[in-house]
Amino acid sequence: MNKRFDCEIIRDLLPSYVDGLASDTTKKAVEEHLTDCADCSAALKCMKEPEPLKAVPAEVDYLKKVRRHTNRKSLLIGIILMLVGMSTLLYRFFYIGSEASATEVICHVFVENNTVSVSGTLAGSGQAVSRVTFSNSNGMVQFRVYTVPKTFFNNGDFNETYTVASPIGQVRVDDLIVWDNGMEIGSTASQLFAAVNPYVGDMPANTRVASILGISDQFGPYSNELQTATEPYGWTLILELSISQDEESVAKEIMSADSYAMLAVIGNLGSVTWQYYTEAGLQEYTVTEEMATVYAGQDIKQFADSISSLQTLLQSLSFKWSGVRETLQEEGTFYMNIRNNCDDKIYGICIDYYLDGELIGSRGFENANSSPLSAGKVVSYDFAPEDFPDDTSAIQLNRFSFNLSVTDRDGNETVVCEGANMSAKYAWTFFFTLTGDYKNGFVLNEG
Repeated sequence: MNKRFDCEIIRDLLPSYVDGLASDTTKKAVEEHLTDCADCSAALKCMKEPEPLKAVPAEVDYLKKVRRHTNRKSLLIGIILMLVGMSTLLYRFFYIGSEASATEVICHVFVENNTVSVSGTLAGSGQAVSRVTFSNSNGMVQFRVYTVPKTFFNNGDFNETYTVASPIGQVRVDDLIVWDNGMEIGSTASQLFAAVNPYVGDMPANTRVASILGISDQFGPYSNELQTATEPYGWTLILELSISQDEESVAKEIMSADSYAMLAVIGNLGSVTWQYYTEAGLQEYTVTEEMATVYAGQDIKQFADSISSLQTLLQSLSFKWSGVRETLQEEGTFYMNIRNNCDDKIYGICIDYYLDGELIGSRGFENANSSPLSAGKVVSYDFAPEDFPDDTSAIQLNRFSFNLSVTDRDGNETVVCEGANMSAKYAWTFFFTLTGDYKNGFVLNEG
């Protein structure tokens, strides 16, 4: 056999020989050949030595760098998108907010030339005002109040102005009219005008009128009976809670005021009857359309023709309807807000307040730096149940009255009014405007 052929056979056997898989005969043959063959011995040596590591191509390093850069870029983009999303959410949640219901907005409106000024607050304490927007359509200015959660850097108050090119005829908060041709409209008048009901047989519409007037808050739960078989149509309110005899006369005044308003805004309502119990038993008190007309001095139904007429009627009632109620109850602070529109500088406002003609207390306000009160400044006095004798009921609070005076630079007082009656109600807010000067006298008007 030739040597080249022998080497080829041996080299084919070397892998088995190296791995220890060859038979004893084969191992002996391989070893005998390796003794005489330097080439095969060299081949065996190479097979036994470890294979050197191959260098990683430069392209692989480059791809790793690309992947690393891409990952960092994706992470950065993710963080940016997350921050943008959070910013958008916070902007919407704490600035854009949601529109407040018009009935939640307690406001004072003042219009001069083509500029409307609105200031106010929100009923309740859970929300704060984020912004107020305005729009104008042919002299009808509409504003909307947007709310956000209350935090340490915002509150429920607002004070904004808006100027248009043409004269202003009406101002609305959402769809409720709050100012009309020179007259500020109270919340009760606004809501009642929007709830005008042509037919007393529509009980849901009647219930809405009663709710706006706060009848259940005044007298507690009640049930209804309608008489629509023959004219004059009637509405009977049956009170579940009794009324003490010493409060009955005041309760009748409240019933009369409510009845006049009902007869005005419910088109074919002819009478309102109240049934209730006193110590003397079942009582009944009826107010007719004719009685309301005599009180008002003109057809009671005409007061629903315009919102300014309805506001005039409500202002004449024993309730101060220009005040805005949140609820009528036996507790809760009520407020007197007095806006300074005086022509002369005044340095303070003082009031003495009474219940049933008995002096209860005094309040005063002046700036800490002894400067005059700025034009448009609203001075707010708050009255809580503890400011009155124990067990003062909501009905007794109707006999609230006050004296008001202003002070000059030297602290001298000028009387504005004495014995002004205000049918106060817990949790209401009452608005007044102070005008005039020292020469011609000062005047305090509701609204």
